[in-house]
Amino acid sequence: MKLKSLSSILILFFLLWVFSRPLSSILLWIYQGTGTQIHKIAGNVREVKKDALNLLSAEEQLEKAELRLKELELENSTLKTKTAELESQTAQLNYAAKFQYAITSAQVIGRSPDTWHRQIIINKGKRHGLRVGQGVISNKSIIGQIGKVADDTAIVQLTQNRDWKMGIKIKRSGQFAVLIGDYPATPHLELIPMDSDIEIGDWVLSSGICVDSYGCPYPPDMPVGQVVEVKRDPNQVDLTVKVALIDDLRALREVYIIR
Repeated sequence: MKLKSLSSILILFFLLWVFSRPLSSILLWIYQGTGTQIHKIAGNVREVKKDALNLLSAEEQLEKAELRLKELELENSTLKTKTAELESQTAQLNYAAKFQYAITSAQVIGRSPDTWHRQIIINKGKRHGLRVGQGVISNKSIIGQIGKVADDTAIVQLTQNRDWKMGIKIKRSGQFAVLIGDYPATPHLELIPMDSDIEIGDWVLSSGICVDSYGCPYPPDMPVGQVVEVKRDPNQVDLTVKVALIDDLRALREVYIIR
């Protein structure tokens, strides 16, 4: 009972103290109690707004960077294409200058799953001056001969085709022979007498001698391959000689037709 009376007296004195002070003092007292917190909240709001603006700016910069990256990738792709074209043209000019004849470049655009080892399809044809029987080379060696020609495409019979043959000579000895395709086996030479001077490692070049009805599609001394096997069988009239081709015919992308 005495505690309740004491509490009532304290509350009464507090109310008298509040109402006895000027209104400005009361407001100052209230402000002092809450103003600091309001300032802190306002400061936090400004910081959040600043962070949000920074985030938006960063996102805009990221979008610009991604757009620029795409532009650079496109420029790089275009540059690579132009560089490849220039390298192809340079290789074509160098190759033509080396053997002193005119050539037409073409891209390999197709292979048949059943005849991939025997022929390829290229993107040049009658409209580009191609005709059946023309010789076809890479920037390394002889790789085949035009077999069929349409208006804008042609089929090239490859050197490993069993129906393909050409006149060759051994670079070291000058020995002449005929190279025959023999897929899936290694191409081999015919008309090599048993006493011929031929060794493993000898380079095989075109002879310029005609061996079919299409004339002579290859100038002399063009690289073809290298001797990898020489076998002397006393029961045979000629040597057995196998030749590894210089080019990997499975990886052809661009070829040149001798005009």
